[in-house]
Amino acid sequence: MFMEMLRKAFLYPFRLLFTFGPWSALSFVLAYRRGDETISLKPRGVSRPVWMRPRASDIRVVYEIFTKRELAFPWPYPQPPRRVIDAGANVGYATLAIKERWPECEIVALEPDDSNFEVLARNCENMSGVTLLKRGLWSESRSLKLEAHSRNMGAWALKFEPCEPLDPDAVHAVSIPDLLDEMAWEDCDFLKMDIEGAEMPIFRRSCEWLPRAGSVLVEAHGAEALKLVKQAGQGMKIRQEGEKFLLWR
Repeated sequence: MFMEMLRKAFLYPFRLLFTFGPWSALSFVLAYRRGDETISLKPRGVSRPVWMRPRASDIRVVYEIFTKRELAFPWPYPQPPRRVIDAGANVGYATLAIKERWPECEIVALEPDDSNFEVLARNCENMSGVTLLKRGLWSESRSLKLEAHSRNMGAWALKFEPCEPLDPDAVHAVSIPDLLDEMAWEDCDFLKMDIEGAEMPIFRRSCEWLPRAGSVLVEAHGAEALKLVKQAGQGMKIRQEGEKFLLWR
């Protein structure tokens, strides 16, 4: 507990100052002290303000996306991506960063969590070429719910189980082939996958969808997930980008 408090005491001011500058960082602190649910601030080097929740983990994600520039990796193809899937869009910072880098691309962003999706919608309001879907990504299209005993476990340990669509805890999940068909896309050029452990059933089952993705950026939560990703990507090029792995042909 003490170490966690110490970590926050040093990391939060650092992330705030380097991402927003002193005055916006002060606005964030005041919003935090007031208990504001959301605040809109403009990160350095970004063309528009972003909505964030002072008392959630949004500041960490803002720092990773806009200050550390986790999505500014060298693109492996001569042409920019035209069709992008942002699976695990959270509150939309990755979607915004992708759209800023490749403004002509078309993006479908998936996020199953109610609270995250609400902020995602605010961050992507009036953005052309962006489709938001309140869904998760899974090995098949179906309704799922988080197992009760895994709610307090790390992201790499999350486990879901099938459930009925009318279950109050149900999350609608879609498979990659079904999503591509729904969007009327033959394929996608870039699939960003940060789905908190759900990559394991996707890569464990048949990866017949993989030829329909020109490149995949996946965060593997745990050693077993990484092993599955590498096995599925045999014959593809792979390199590590921060905490994620990029596969391409």
